Amino acid sequence: MTNVSTLVGGMFSSLDDLQSWGVSARNLNDFADAYGEEGTRSVSIAWYGYDSPNLATEHTMGSATEGAARLRDTLRGLDHEVGDRVASSVIGHSYGSTTAFLAVGGAHIDLGVDRLIAVGSAGVPDGYHATWTGDDPMDYSGVEVYASRAPGDVIARYGEVSSFGHGTNPGDLPGAIEFESDGGTAPSLSGGTEQVLRTPGHAAHDGGNSVWGWWEKGNGYLSRDSESFRNIATIVARGEVLP
Repeated sequence: MTNVSTLVGGMFSSLDDLQSWGVSARNLNDFADAYGEEGTRSVSIAWYGYDSPNLATEHTMGSATEGAARLRDTLRGLDHEVGDRVASSVIGHSYGSTTAFLAVGGAHIDLGVDRLIAVGSAGVPDGYHATWTGDDPMDYSGVEVYASRAPGDVIARYGEVSSFGHGTNPGDLPGAIEFESDGGTAPSLSGGTEQVLRTPGHAAHDGGNSVWGWWEKGNGYLSRDSESFRNIATIVARGEVLP
């Protein structure tokens, strides 16, 4: 095993979505292995360790604070088991990025995370978080930060500007690398390149720019044929984005 990835869902995510997230985890293994050097082997985890927020609580840090404590323990356990032998990536969608960035940036210890990836972020913690860091700022030193928001993703932007405590765009963090999610071409599993889809809104898997959208299929940030997903696989495999 050379890569381990932890996928963290956002608002309204629950075990009812496990099938979709499990498919994304398996697809990520396939594409990361194909995009990596010969011998690349990937494991991906669909992480469900907290009560994700709803429309009434998404603006606060409550769910993120609860979830980050549990995610931190998960990441500590992974680091204890695999340590420096693998590259560890944490991928958060929507409010899942809020939780993931708090877990890693607010920890007082090295969790062994190499890459933090945010898609459709509802904003990550502002500066510091009193419960976790006191007056000390978030610390992402030693971690590569990547972020993408679809041009039409108004829900992510609303989550950021309406928040109390997570009003920072991860793409604005020092050293962060932004990647595209508006369609184009990407390597295929069979060799050569193929067209990949733009993400029109906020969905992780299916749907347009709606919380409950279902009418558009296979174009969310984590759908296998979206540009966003192929960028994530490239980051996991090689630590870089698609050209």
